[in-house]
Amino acid sequence: MTAYERFFTELTIRTDAAKEVEQRLDRELAHRFNVFDYLGPDELRLSRALARLLEPNQSHGQGTLFLRALLNAFRLTAETGWPDLTHPGVSVRVDTEHTTRAGRSIDIVVQIVDADGTVYGFAIENKPYAGDLKNQIRDYLEYLKESYSERFLLVYLSPSGDGPSDDSIARETLGEWTSHLAIMPYHGGSEAPSDDYDSFRIDHSLADWITECRKCCDAERLRSFLRDFEACCKEIGGETMTRSVETTVLSDFVLSNPDSLLAAQAVYDSWPDILRRVGQRFVEAVRYRIETSIKSQDTLKAFAPDMHWRYRYDERSYKSHISLFRQSWTEYPVKLEINRTSIQLNNSGKGPSLWYVGVCSPMKTPEMPPEYRERRQRLDKALNDVLRGGSGRSTESWPWYRYLDADKRDWRQLVPQLYRECEEPGEISEYYVDTFTGIAAKAIPLINDIEGQQDT
Repeated sequence: MTAYERFFTELTIRTDAAKEVEQRLDRELAHRFNVFDYLGPDELRLSRALARLLEPNQSHGQGTLFLRALLNAFRLTAETGWPDLTHPGVSVRVDTEHTTRAGRSIDIVVQIVDADGTVYGFAIENKPYAGDLKNQIRDYLEYLKESYSERFLLVYLSPSGDGPSDDSIARETLGEWTSHLAIMPYHGGSEAPSDDYDSFRIDHSLADWITECRKCCDAERLRSFLRDFEACCKEIGGETMTRSVETTVLSDFVLSNPDSLLAAQAVYDSWPDILRRVGQRFVEAVRYRIETSIKSQDTLKAFAPDMHWRYRYDERSYKSHISLFRQSWTEYPVKLEINRTSIQLNNSGKGPSLWYVGVCSPMKTPEMPPEYRERRQRLDKALNDVLRGGSGRSTESWPWYRYLDADKRDWRQLVPQLYRECEEPGEISEYYVDTFTGIAAKAIPLINDIEGQQDT
């Protein structure tokens, strides 16, 4: 038996024992339970949870305690000219999805009115997953300046401290907003590249703020919620939430024998390639099963000769997808591999850790010629009526999409199961097939009516 074989044999024995301990802890203490796994930590729900913590009159009963802690992180205190929230003459209003005069929506706006009637604005644009729209942050800053003069701050909340995109605000204009734009990570922040946003980043993360809130809160029910929120922020920020018992067992085993460090290092170095190869095989297997499922449906199989598929797996952001479109659908004037509206399973700005499914347009709405924009508006309405429900969303590029369930959308945590299901269908692959097929069955007739040529 080679050194590597001995390493994995011993490791398997220890991890199996750790899993038994983990299962017992789950059963008796529910120690890995997190409410956000069940609520679904999408952008809107995260914004609402954050807004309710900041609102003084909410049922958390902590008054302005949480809001003061967050403002302190940005040095927005009485000493720097902002209102003292403990003063009885100060009022606070918290809005979510605050609509600007141009019709855009800022995720959270906290309006503070001082005792003398002076108004201040503290706004948060929450970007846990999605990218920016064209001129989005520029428009928000201009709106806030018009509304609050110089008495405002816009916080760009991103997973690990990345700044807005070039399309969202021009880099050459950043100097105008030095005192009015700040970047806060969900967790960490060390992964953010050194760039023009260095001076806008703060050291405090959202997870750090929640930790402070939890420590100064006396209500145990609220502390439990804050612990879950903190863990959710760390996961969004890139911290791998591995099982604590298994992690401890593995660390103890490796450190107990220096020779094991070499094997552990080899496993660590090979893991990105393992994830890539498993991901490629899983995408190909799921694509085949989706195609087979769609061709077996009576309402869709007649369209099969005109259906076209594209698929690939790439661990980089926005590169992995399974896409379906019909050749008879309207061709857009763009030089892209897919220049028609398509139904897609896609990854996101977090690479293989966040998957969603929906209807994708090859052009953003503002860039479309008028006749294409009119069709897009009709398609938006049709999809909204049929698909949206409570979890669907839309952007300039996506008439409709929704995130997949929390326990099935992070492939980094599912590699062993994905590997098994490359050969034999299982819970995860069946979920992907059923979800994609269900949406396709509803979306294809709508796209046929609005963007398709008459079938003969």
